[in-house]
Amino acid sequence: MSLVSLDGRQQPDPPVDLVGQGRPGEALSPFVILAFYAKGIFPWLHNQNVQQLWWSPEPRSVLFLSDLHISRSLRKTLRQERFRVTADSHFEDVVRLCGITREDSWVSEEIVEVFSELHRLGHAHSVETWQEDQLVGGLYGVCVGRMFYGCSMFHTAPNASKVALVRLVERLSEWKFPMLDCQIHSPHLQRMGARLIPRKSFHKIANILVRGPRIIGSWEPFFM
Repeated sequence: MSLVSLDGRQQPDPPVDLVGQGRPGEALSPFVILAFYAKGIFPWLHNQNVQQLWWSPEPRSVLFLSDLHISRSLRKTLRQERFRVTADSHFEDVVRLCGITREDSWVSEEIVEVFSELHRLGHAHSVETWQEDQLVGGLYGVCVGRMFYGCSMFHTAPNASKVALVRLVERLSEWKFPMLDCQIHSPHLQRMGARLIPRKSFHKIANILVRGPRIIGSWEPFFM
């Protein structure tokens, strides 16, 4: 049984990183995923009983968009336009590649299916980077109000995932998003400006942002 209420009456303040888990064999659904993300809580790993585990890390890794750091080499890559960038054109491929290219991946077949359904409903999005016709990098996440929850990234060419992140930040900035959730700390994201903030602070900020104007539907036209 989940330890977190989904009735929307109270913003959760989880006391530990692991805030709850589903019943054994309980199926995920787009509604459940979206409801938890609206609370700032995300699925990360499955245990041996295939139970959904819901997380709210302490501290939380976030990228305030104004803090984005673009290294000299990445600026050169951007200027040279080595990659073509699209959005929402190959969502399922991006999710699967995030699972294949990471040793610690939490991307199961069930995750692929439920996030692909969220994508079809206009709540989950991907940003893809291409070299000619080859998909070489990208990221995906869930958007709730003015809050983008980044789920995972991958790259098979140097800087490919970084270019996807830069282009995403540029678009989100135009839409007046102040912050992007990175979930778990990584040196890769830290070098691009991500920082750790207390979980309580994160939930306070996210609780405001998820109530902002919603952008539901394909982002493909905005990245052409």
